[in-house]
Amino acid sequence: MLPYDDPEAARWVVFLTEGEVEGSWRLVEPDGRRLTKGEAGIALLEHIDATRWLGRLLGMLHLTRVVGAIDWVISKLRPTLSRFVDKGPPFRRPPV
Repeated sequence: MLPYDDPEAARWVVFLTEGEVEGSWRLVEPDGRRLTKGEAGIALLEHIDATRWLGRLLGMLHLTRVVGAIDWVISKLRPTLSRFVDKGPPFRRPPV
């Protein structure tokens, strides 16, 4: 996981306009596929051991648009929700 303005993230966001970069998060799969919104949310859940079952269930039920809507609501609430996040150094996991 990298902030979009991190120098190591440059090669992954170079294809996006500034508005697209700031508008939503992206998941770049190991095979190079670039996912966003609901599709990215479901794929991310599938990558995490503890939530793999939930990601698979949401995908099987074709709830990509619902997950995308939830992502949109969270993005609008980001300023409010950030009050509850530790202000320490950001989590960093560069692409492998």
